[in-house]
Amino acid sequence: SYFFAVFFDSTAAPGPAAPSITVNESFAPTESAFPSGDPTQAQSSAFAIPRFHDPSTPGTLISLVPCQTLLLFPYVVNQGPFDTGMAISNTSSDPVATPLQSGTCTLTPYGTNAPDPVVTSTVAAGTVYSLLASASFPGFAGYVLALCDFQYAHGFAFISDLGARNLAMGYLPLVITGGADINRSGAPPAESASH
Repeated sequence: SYFFAVFFDSTAAPGPAAPSITVNESFAPTESAFPSGDPTQAQSSAFAIPRFHDPSTPGTLISLVPCQTLLLFPYVVNQGPFDTGMAISNTSSDPVATPLQSGTCTLTPYGTNAPDPVVTSTVAAGTVYSLLASASFPGFAGYVLALCDFQYAHGFAFISDLGARNLAMGYLPLVITGGADINRSGAPPAESASH
């Protein structure tokens, strides 16, 4: 058995061009051209040292996926006297030297009168994006999934009647994932590296 280390380095933006890196393992170097045209044939005396045919197929070594966070706002309403305020914070700016990230969030509503998804403007590190359901999801009642193209997204929602006179409540959305693989199918995610 032979064991060897593999090191991978990439910049965060714009990131690698290829979504994955494959590898072929071989016992020894192979020649790019063989005298007979068939690498499985006996070696010719034209070669100073033996060469070995590589019968392997490429295997994926690294899969590159975007760093994302999926937030679930379990109840968002703009019906009757009620409205919901929503906020998403990009908390990649912190005192422990976390690499700064930025990106948009796609808010997809599911439920009664669900409109098309809303794509936010870019949410920079250390900033907060906010919206009202009455402006973005008028007449809606249901839940909203916010897929943010950066890690460390967190949020807050506030539901109240007009003017918050009789009823008001706030909650934190659930963080479905905090990193590279968003996988809700129940199957384990493939090995991957974030960029």
